[in-house]
Amino acid sequence: MLLDCVLAFAHLVFPALTSLHVHAESYWEDGEDVQLPIPHVARNAHGSQDSMPLQSILLDGEQTCVEMVTWTAPDAELGVRNRITLHHAADSARVHFFAIGHWNYGTDPVIIDSLLTRLPVHSISTLTAQKDTQLSKEVWLCHAPRLAMLKRVRLACSAVGSFRRMLAEDAPLDRPPRLPLLTTLILFKVLLTVRRTYRLRHTLIKRMKQGAPLENLDLRTCNAAERAIQFLAEIVGNVQGPARPPKVGNPVFFDWEGGVGSLREEDGSTDDDEF
Repeated sequence: MLLDCVLAFAHLVFPALTSLHVHAESYWEDGEDVQLPIPHVARNAHGSQDSMPLQSILLDGEQTCVEMVTWTAPDAELGVRNRITLHHAADSARVHFFAIGHWNYGTDPVIIDSLLTRLPVHSISTLTAQKDTQLSKEVWLCHAPRLAMLKRVRLACSAVGSFRRMLAEDAPLDRPPRLPLLTTLILFKVLLTVRRTYRLRHTLIKRMKQGAPLENLDLRTCNAAERAIQFLAEIVGNVQGPARPPKVGNPVFFDWEGGVGSLREEDGSTDDDEF
């Protein structure tokens, strides 16, 4: 019923609108029905009545639901840790889009891609991708030019790998590095194995060579060995490690005594080795 109402009035622009919340339920396996109102949501996401542009965005994708929340204030999503804190933070959002359905596998990233494509994200300075949000490297590469003002990114484990590969990709010779203002990366509850740490360090070195080094790496909620923190601190000046050391006997940290210098990018890996 709510989706029908949105579609019925979607051609209108509400000149005094300061907050838009859309909850939609999908009945199509490809989720195309909940994508229909997205252009109209984007049309009302920002207007002359807004004193500030959209500056913060949170993405949350799962197999059966997609949630996107944007604010006109920077760092507005930084305190979101779970569903309860997200619910409270969404009260002050400029746009809150929530869709639920029993889709085919891989539909949720398509919906998020559609949202990013339509929304005015050129002023976004802080971004969070949490839970099971999965976007391919190609999607990140596609949206990177419109996210040129991005300064801080907070990522759950499922979103780190493709984002890392996007950062490591060289920009065309006549263009600046991708996300040139990005200075802070926050990893949220990531298990930093030896291989993951090596690949992250490789990306950080690549960013230095591109002329856009990271200045802050926040690993406070992660499970990481002290040697991993030291290894990354050789590249990033300000690295915040977890308050508590990893669990004793955790096999993923067995190789830290000798460092990771012997690992090669082409070494074989399991699914757990990548983010």
